[in-house]
Amino acid sequence: AYTPQMIVGGQKESVGSERSKVENAIRRLRKAGPGVALDVQSGASGEIIVNASGATATLWRVEFQKLHVTEVLRGENKGKRLESHNIVQSKSRVGQADGRPIEILTPQPGNGCAILAQVGEVGPVLAAAYCPGDGPAA
Repeated sequence: AYTPQMIVGGQKESVGSERSKVENAIRRLRKAGPGVALDVQSGASGEIIVNASGATATLWRVEFQKLHVTEVLRGENKGKRLESHNIVQSKSRVGQADGRPIEILTPQPGNGCAILAQVGEVGPVLAAAYCPGDGPAA
């Protein structure tokens, strides 16, 4: 492992700062199409409802810290404020992609979440979606 490492679709590994390589890997996987139809919506009472079907896949809820600011006290970056975004805090199995709706917890304040549909526990990611309100800023 190295930083910043990015793995696209559980299949293609790249240096995360090499934007063109990452975008090309994403494009190639999108052309292949998702193996799972994944729908993530807000329920009537504020809960999050996940529907997934189309292939055998494990569903995961990933909670992430939207923003973390580090005040650098020493070294060459002393006095700078470094911002990190979408830092994964936890990953929990929520079910299988079988067409039945699954209700999941909303994230902690200041955090966001995403749902991943993955082959088994370590296989390719077939589909992913942010939880309502947690997508990238416009």
